[in-house]
Amino acid sequence: MEIAKLVLEYLKALIWPAAFVFVTLTFKAQIAALFGRLRILRGGVAEAEFADAAADLRAETEVAVAEQQASAGREVPSSEGTVALPFQEVLEQLLAANPAVAVTSGWDYIRRRLVHMALSVRPEGIEPAVIASNQGYGPLRVLEEAGLPSGTVRSIWRLSALRNQVAHTDAQLTAQAARDYVDAAVNTWEALTAFEYRLRDKTAVE
Repeated sequence: MEIAKLVLEYLKALIWPAAFVFVTLTFKAQIAALFGRLRILRGGVAEAEFADAAADLRAETEVAVAEQQASAGREVPSSEGTVALPFQEVLEQLLAANPAVAVTSGWDYIRRRLVHMALSVRPEGIEPAVIASNQGYGPLRVLEEAGLPSGTVRSIWRLSALRNQVAHTDAQLTAQAARDYVDAAVNTWEALTAFEYRLRDKTAVE
């Protein structure tokens, strides 16, 4: 009697693991397909969110660059004193070859431009290495204190956030989403150029 009871308890303990193995083996193909669809859905949502954000950012930066150029009071050629033309050519090539790399490269150009501009207007007592490291008193803060409009500052933060989303996820970008991001980066570059003109004019007056 004790042996029968012991066997029964043993069978009870094994029934759920056995059922799990049975279901897994029986429906292996269906389970694999389900997880595949879940991965596609998750990636698709991330890609759709990026695409919407990039399109919105492109429109936002178009307005910002127009306002900056109007504030400069004269036509601002985007190529003066910069590498705007090669910058755009490189990104165009990257868009065709690898959209994700085009996005990360677009941000790298903007980041280096921020550092260059911030070093030219850095406050006394702030070491160049502190600005270049982007730790604490970073380039964007320096330029904001120098008068960089809040709209452009916001656009730069959004460019950085979207770049990080691409750099740290495996979502596949659509060509249009990458194009919108690159256009936003180019617009921001031109807004920074217009702001640089304003800084030069201010310095000349002073």
